[in-house]
Parts: sequence; structure tokens; C-alpha cells
Amino acid sequence: MSEPNIKISVIIPVYNVENYLHECIDSVLNQNYSNLEVLLINDGSTDTSGQICNSYSARDQRIKVLHQENKGAAAARNLGLKYTSGDYVCFIDSDDFIGQGLYLEIIDYLEKSKDTIDVFYIPFTDRKHNISKTIYSKSEIRSQFIHQFIGTAKMAIAKMGSVCALCIRREIIKDLTFCEITVIEDKPFFIETLIRATNLVILTNKYYTYRVNTTSLIRSYNKEFMKSSTFANKVIKEILKKYDADTQSLIYLNDNTTVIFYYHLIKNEIKNNDINCDPIQIRNNIKQYYTDNNIKKLLTWERTIRASLRNPKWLLIKLGYTDIVINMLWNKKMKKLRKPNLQYSPQS
Repeated sequence: MSEPNIKISVIIPVYNVENYLHECIDSVLNQNYSNLEVLLINDGSTDTSGQICNSYSARDQRIKVLHQENKGAAAARNLGLKYTSGDYVCFIDSDDFIGQGLYLEIIDYLEKSKDTIDVFYIPFTDRKHNISKTIYSKSEIRSQFIHQFIGTAKMAIAKMGSVCALCIRREIIKDLTFCEITVIEDKPFFIETLIRATNLVILTNKYYTYRVNTTSLIRSYNKEFMKSSTFANKVIKEILKKYDADTQSLIYLNDNTTVIFYYHLIKNEIKNNDINCDPIQIRNNIKQYYTDNNIKKLLTWERTIRASLRNPKWLLIKLGYTDIVINMLWNKKMKKLRKPNLQYSPQS
């Protein structure tokens, strides 16, 4: 029996992952569906990752290797999109891997379906996967599915909107590119892809294994957090307005996320371990996010009460005592470092 004539392109940005890259690439090449195109984008690696990519390309004609200067995952994915030729496009981070049968399940579904499927959602192995339904129409994507990735009514961080969880019909994203930022760079792409889709199918099995990144936003300092998150917040709001996607309710949730990120920005700035960092600059970064994202207007008493149920520090922020919150987090950091209790008091 001949293999279906549906090609799946797999875009893998690669940067200094020599210890994990073999497992990632092998998990794709060893799939029981072989009509694949694998694009390895070496993003200026300084270890042996580039050589590993070249060695795989030399022995498997399905692999294309593209080398570029280090520009970040978003730029690497954009380069991959430029050269992709498949009917469907998937993304994998180079320190992650996929389980056997992923692409065959997608192809089996496409062969049996009377409709063209725009997006398949691929559950992660380490995430809760409570499926209430497996097929969403265009209106259901907007009213029942997408909201969990934009924000929460409880003022908590939204579910991670990773493009690695999507297998996308290339036709619907042929004019889309990733925002070339360093924090949540794939979320605007993820949201716009879902809004464009006429339907979505959730796979019933968990295939994607996400390797915990010790340098992620939650765990380490990111000097670009303020600029990148501000940019992403605004782009997502513009996307929702552009497509008139249940605009008011989804923008409300996006605004919740914008507010929640303010506290995470404070925590991020406190994580800066550079002994030469300027406390005044730290405070200015926090103030700039507050101003650029209109936090004064967005942090209503309703949002303050909801957020305070999870974290009482929000009440201090609402009342204008952000410096007290900064001091508390700063001293907590110093305590962990087993250093004397220092008072962080930047000057205006």
C-alpha cells in the first residue's frame, strides 16, 4: 500500500543543544509515517549542534539544514517557514522530542475526514489533558477553546500557547511570521493561527514531551522581559480586534494577563544577579511597563480583589506601594542567598 501524498514539514530551531539534539531528531525520523520534510535551523550554535545537523542531513534526504547567526527562536522559525514545502507544518524545540505515531494519527484522521482540517492540537505529556470534545468549529474555537491561552478570570497565568502543540495546514499561515522577540515569542502566532482556523482537532494521545528549561521566564532573569511582553500584549489585542474574535471577552482576558505580567516583571527584575545592576534602572523598567501597558487603568478594584485572593501583594500594588513589594521580594532573594537583609530603596 502506497503512503498518502501528504507531506508534513517539521521546523526545529537549534541552539546549543548537543546533549539533546540526537533524541529530538531521531524521534522525528523514526516515526512510522515517513513523508516528512525536516528543517533544522542552526541559530548560531557555539557547540557541536551545527555539525550534528549537517551529519543528519548527509544521511537522510528528508532533512534540510539552514545556518544563521544567532537571532533567536522566532527568527529561526521564520527562516524555516520561508523554505518549507509541506502541506502541514509542525514545530519542535530542539531539546524536546515526540512519541511514536504522532504523524500517522494526523494522516489517518485526514484520510477519514470529509473536511479539510486546518489545525491539529498535540497534547504535551506533562500537562493535564481533560478532553471535553475533540473537534471544534470556527465559532467554537473562539468561544470555547482559545480563551484558556489568552488569560484567566481568576487572574492567573494563562495556559502556555506553544506552537509546538500545533500541526497547521500551511495554507492558512502562508503570510504569517513570528514576532522576533525573546519572551512568549510564539504566543501571537499561536493565537492568530487558531483564530484563522475554520476547525481544530485535538489528538487523543499525548505525544509531545517538553523538557523543562532551567532558563525559562519563571526560573531566571530575562533582560528583554519588559519590552517583549509589552509588545506581545499589544499585538495579541490587535489580533483580537482585527478578526473581531469575541472581542470584548477575549480582550478582557488578555488585559488580565497584561496585569499579571506586571507582578512577574517585578519578580523578573529582582532576579537580576548582575552585581553592577542599577537599582534605579530596575525601578525604571517596572515603571515603564506600568505606563506602557496602562496598568493604572487596567488594575481595577475588581481585578485587584481577584488577584489578591491568590497573592495579597496586589493590594499593596493597587494602593501605590509597589516599592514595598519590591523590598519584600528583594529581601527574600537576599535571604536565599544567605546575605544580610538589605533594604532596596531606589531613588526617583
